[in-house]
Amino acid sequence: MSSTRHSPSTTSTRSVAVLGAGIIGLCCAWHLADFGAKVTIFDPRVPGQGASWAAAGMLAPAFEVGYQDGVHPQLAELCLASAGLWQRFAVRLEETASQSIGYASGPSLAVAKSQADARRLDQLTEELARLDIPFEDLGLDRGLAYEPALAADLKRVVRLPTDGHVDNRRVIKALLSICQQHPQISTHFRCPPQAPDSLLKQFDQVLVTAGWESNALLDVEVPLAPVSGQLLSLATERGMPTRTIRAGSLYIAPKTDRIVIGATIEPDIVRTASDEQTLQALHEQASELCPSLRSGPVLETWFGVRPGLPDHAPIIGRTDNPYVFIATGHHRNGILLAPITAQLIGDLMLRDLNPDLAEPFRPDRFADSRV
Repeated sequence: MSSTRHSPSTTSTRSVAVLGAGIIGLCCAWHLADFGAKVTIFDPRVPGQGASWAAAGMLAPAFEVGYQDGVHPQLAELCLASAGLWQRFAVRLEETASQSIGYASGPSLAVAKSQADARRLDQLTEELARLDIPFEDLGLDRGLAYEPALAADLKRVVRLPTDGHVDNRRVIKALLSICQQHPQISTHFRCPPQAPDSLLKQFDQVLVTAGWESNALLDVEVPLAPVSGQLLSLATERGMPTRTIRAGSLYIAPKTDRIVIGATIEPDIVRTASDEQTLQALHEQASELCPSLRSGPVLETWFGVRPGLPDHAPIIGRTDNPYVFIATGHHRNGILLAPITAQLIGDLMLRDLNPDLAEPFRPDRFADSRV
């Protein structure tokens, strides 16, 4: 990619184009603008309606890091750092937008229904112990007392105090409201996509936050792939769970006005429609954990496409072009990692720093595997 660009501005008046209006792009734009940059957000689609809208708002540094194989060894540190930012970020977001975002710091429950689930949960708690991330084995009796909606035949119930949740759709609405009213931010939505190289004729820097489609905007190649996921929501009724419940890739996430059940993991698939049989199976799996969900009326079914990388961790940093940066690949942790990503991008783009926390997630970390 050519580095041809117009005359540079000073840091305080630096102009930045942000490509992508999901939670990562919106958070980064807000952060950059608050530190003096003039930011323009571009998105060829309806803003905020991609993976960020399709998610369930999990803030799960413990569960998401521990349950998957092949996870980046520094992802736990990144997730915990971002979880530590969320309470203050939530307060600031609600105060600035004058909107509630349904933030809850935790805890969540990780449960096992089968022996296979129990073995997987054993692996999770062993990893949490190794990483010194807190958890508490409740046992079935204490687990049922803590969350009466749980099935009485579960093998194990573990409390995860670090793992909370937020209403991701409310977060997106709040961020859009803030960005659209911010004096340092302009927005161009539902517009034809533009390549970073052409935008550098108008802007000092470009930040690509286009999710799984980011590769199409860059000359640099990273093993970024689409990972589809399907979800459904139920109307809240008496006796339904009030705590977030995790079991493998399945989650049950109570919100103020609905209960979200998700999510399938479908690598290398760009889904264009929901599959009724898959969603019925997802509903049944959730009902086996919490029987009261079985009769719950379905409010909505939907799907999204996450950006995934082989080590389940994002890429955050400068590309081969010194004026083009990228932040994507957050997979199932986009909501959780939004505040820390914005902070790191601010350090990289406006302060010309190379923060230690960002170093393991450099865009070129997969270069050796392509040789």
